[in-house]
Amino acid sequence: MSFINLSKTGELVSKKPKTVSLFGTAVDETGEACVLAKEITVRLTENGFRIATGGQKAGTMEVATLTAYELAQKQKRKNLEPIGYAMHMWGPMEIGNIQIVSTLSKKIQKLIDGSFAYICLPGRMGTFLEAITALHSINIYKNKKLFLPPLVLLDPSEELAKKILVVCEMFHLLKDNPRLGQQVFFAKEPEVAYQIVWLFSKIHDGHTLVPEEQQFLDNCSITRFSPILR
Repeated sequence: MSFINLSKTGELVSKKPKTVSLFGTAVDETGEACVLAKEITVRLTENGFRIATGGQKAGTMEVATLTAYELAQKQKRKNLEPIGYAMHMWGPMEIGNIQIVSTLSKKIQKLIDGSFAYICLPGRMGTFLEAITALHSINIYKNKKLFLPPLVLLDPSEELAKKILVVCEMFHLLKDNPRLGQQVFFAKEPEVAYQIVWLFSKIHDGHTLVPEEQQFLDNCSITRFSPILR
């Protein structure tokens, strides 16, 4: 996947940071997901985006929270400190803006409702549940909102994209809702995921994408990968 030239990035990021939810895992056996979590967190936080996670002191959530917190401190921008929606039973982080929630469903709902974009990392059942909930949220609000959050599947192995496509095909989501194909994206590299989020930040702020930027999004759309991944 080729990158696009993102010039003057800071001019398009508002003073009030937009929040990006990272769906990750507490158990990362290979360490790959944690590497991805750190790389995408650095890219987002350095450019004025705020991350939100499940707030647990384990796996990608811990890595992303620590990374974002350190960068926010370095930049002296408290409004970039990460948000965490955590449950006591799973050992919440002790830095950043940790909010304790009582149930798993409330945790997921806060991650969905409080963010303008979602990035899903490789993970297990809990991570997949978060991605499916985000997908469902985008689908049900298709005719209710002018701006819909993008769901970016950041996974070099393509396994996550395959699973999401299976769900889409089972329920005819892409056929019944063509707009959904313009909201779900596949990225093998953190830089691609970041650029998708950055372009949606432009859209959110009322900017019009140039043809090169729109083509980039089209190339990353999950509908473009569907014949390959089936």
